Amino acid sequence: MLCVGLRYYGRVEKRGRVGANVHADTDIAASLTKLASDYGPFLFAILFTLIVPVRAYQNFRDCASKFAEPTDSERLLIRESELYFRSTWVAGFVLIAFSVGWWLYLNWDVLHRTDKNYWITYEGEISGITSDDVLDAQRDAHTYMWVVDYPYRHYQFLVLTQTPVSTPISIPLYWLSVQQTAGHQSGYGPQYVSFQFDPKRTVYELKRKGNGLTIVAGN
Repeated sequence: MLCVGLRYYGRVEKRGRVGANVHADTDIAASLTKLASDYGPFLFAILFTLIVPVRAYQNFRDCASKFAEPTDSERLLIRESELYFRSTWVAGFVLIAFSVGWWLYLNWDVLHRTDKNYWITYEGEISGITSDDVLDAQRDAHTYMWVVDYPYRHYQFLVLTQTPVSTPISIPLYWLSVQQTAGHQSGYGPQYVSFQFDPKRTVYELKRKGNGLTIVAGN
């Protein structure tokens, strides 16, 4: 092998060129391996559904047509070849299902881990607020609220989530009265407020009904 390598690359003094070429060949092999890993399942699908069966059937038909009156041994060989062709065709589809399924699993895992590093934000506002109203969310609700006095008093809110929201979700909010809190009157503790957040709506309003409070989507 060493002699072959020396004859191919020239004199012994040019060993550096051999190392450079081996490194280049390694890079090419790594690139091809990555391409096979990324797109191999689809290559298998094309080969075993469009190219291999068609070509193999053409060759099999050409060979079988040469035996107009086959003997028993030739007829047995044709049947064995037909069985081998069908087995290969079935094995090809099994490989397609396995490789495509594995590719989907790997890419879902990468996508899942990548999505965990990002947050999706939804913004909106809550009107119907007076100077006596204080709204807040639970610490682990990933919902942030702040008062805005211009052009009218309202709350802006920001909802953070790591998965897209397509249907309304319940976000626990709490309400406090500034007057009751400042005067330390009886019953000044926080009161639960029902808030159904709809990702398709951005405007909401605080509604009072008796002693209860709820936040509904505005117009």
